[in-house]
Amino acid sequence: MFGLKKKISKDRMLVIDVGTQYVKVLTLTIKNDQIKLNDYRILNVIQGGKRFVIKEISKIVRKSIMDMKLTNKFALTSLSGKSVIVRIVDMPIMTLRELKSSLKYQTDLHIPFDINEALVDCQILPNHPAPEGKMKVLIAAAPRKDATRVLDVVRGAGLIPRRVDVDVISLANAFEWGMKDVKDDSAPFALVNMGASRTNLTIMHKGMIGLCRELNYGGISFTETIAAGLECSFDEAEEKKIIGDPEVLKYIQEALKPLSSSLVQSFDFFESSMGVHVDKVYISGGGALIRGIVDYLKEELYRNVLVWNPLRSVDIEGLAEKEKELLQQNSPLLTIAMGIGFGETAPPTASIKPQTSLGKGGNKK
Repeated sequence: MFGLKKKISKDRMLVIDVGTQYVKVLTLTIKNDQIKLNDYRILNVIQGGKRFVIKEISKIVRKSIMDMKLTNKFALTSLSGKSVIVRIVDMPIMTLRELKSSLKYQTDLHIPFDINEALVDCQILPNHPAPEGKMKVLIAAAPRKDATRVLDVVRGAGLIPRRVDVDVISLANAFEWGMKDVKDDSAPFALVNMGASRTNLTIMHKGMIGLCRELNYGGISFTETIAAGLECSFDEAEEKKIIGDPEVLKYIQEALKPLSSSLVQSFDFFESSMGVHVDKVYISGGGALIRGIVDYLKEELYRNVLVWNPLRSVDIEGLAEKEKELLQQNSPLLTIAMGIGFGETAPPTASIKPQTSLGKGGNKK
């Protein structure tokens, strides 16, 4: 479902990944089975523990686009958060058109909000086993009001959101595309993207998504724990966290306990349901940059934990040497952004396409 289905040619795609702490702006070109990173910016939108308001973030993004000399007005982006729902359900066999037109009448999808007030999309999963007369369907939905933060940043920068994906699906796309030369589909594995305010979890099995979850733990809580323990500023604590200052280790371990506990619970649920064992955990996101985190998670999760590089299969030769070095150092930050771009190489795996009133122009009404 995530592999290349046909030869693709996409010139200068613009990706805007609006994270809590960092906004990533990328331009990518995809031709056939090759992807090239033309330019990028990683923008820190938190200062002194406070996040910039939407207008300020849009202004920074707009300036970056001007600095990159981009003329593309259409952007690809993604949503994340507790209110974003991803479900794999059994439904009667029908065409994709019939499925999309019938979604709002389905009452057993277990979506905890009015589907008529949501951004929603779906995809038939033809390779997933299903009961006789049924088919597996992946459904993604998010309340319109909760999508506002991301869409307003994009529109405020003078851009039009052409496609809106879901972070947990983009995470799978990034790995399936970026690690296609080394991945092994015979055993299930977990993808854990540790962001600033939340962690995306996607478990893959035999090339298919087995479980998706959003966990409300992230790097900001780690920094706040360090700042409180050392009685220092947020910015000082952030710097100590990244460089692996020995005095912060115990605070990082303390802050990681709720996250590692939630991950173990998720693994146990998947393993008991599927009768298989998740042996490998691939981590990415800003949390993967914390020195010593791999060893800590290995002990807490009782699994093999690895940091992976979403740029492994990406051509970055057009960048200056200094930029390439900085890019590789920060590559875990770009995982979701790259996955958004990789989503262009296959049918949308759960992209939420804004309707006309949301997706075109700068007005929400």
